[in-house]
Amino acid sequence: MVPYFFVSTSLAKLRFAGCLINISIFTIGFNWRHSNYRNSTKISMVLTTLKLLIPVFIPSWQFFNKIAPSPRIEFSLMATVEEQSCQWQEFCLRPKQLSITSILKSIFYNPRWNESLFITTCAERLITNPTEQASQEIIQRIKSDLEQRQVDLSKTPYLQFRLVFVSRQGSELQEDILYISEIQKLEEPNHEPS
Repeated sequence: MVPYFFVSTSLAKLRFAGCLINISIFTIGFNWRHSNYRNSTKISMVLTTLKLLIPVFIPSWQFFNKIAPSPRIEFSLMATVEEQSCQWQEFCLRPKQLSITSILKSIFYNPRWNESLFITTCAERLITNPTEQASQEIIQRIKSDLEQRQVDLSKTPYLQFRLVFVSRQGSELQEDILYISEIQKLEEPNHEPS
């Protein structure tokens, strides 16, 4: 199987490049036919268009101030508020592998990838500028994922998450915990009496 991130970003670049090429060909063809420009001006128009298309195929990574590890979100379910979190699970919305059909479908419709990017942005915001909203967004997504997987929360009704940055120090991996949320009580589903 092909790594999901590589496929989705490559296909997105190809779609964007295709749109730019179509627009450029239309613009050049229209201007070429309906212009009284000299040949040197027409050649400079083609070169300008190519100059604009080159970054699509060969991207520049200069828009990052620095390249740093992305935060990993881990959560723990607990029976009581006083209980210490000891069993942390990684929270990941992205599937580990995708079939070719799923990859083709994700070109046009990919809400889980968008949600994963949003959660990563919230996690990065919690490190740089902590807000209650970013924390609540992450908790809401974890709750939603637990409900979707139909996890039994009757014995562990409390939730806590943390942000872990994993970096390589020589040949070893080092985990730095930079944020630990407050413990939240998970709402139990409303059961109407019958």
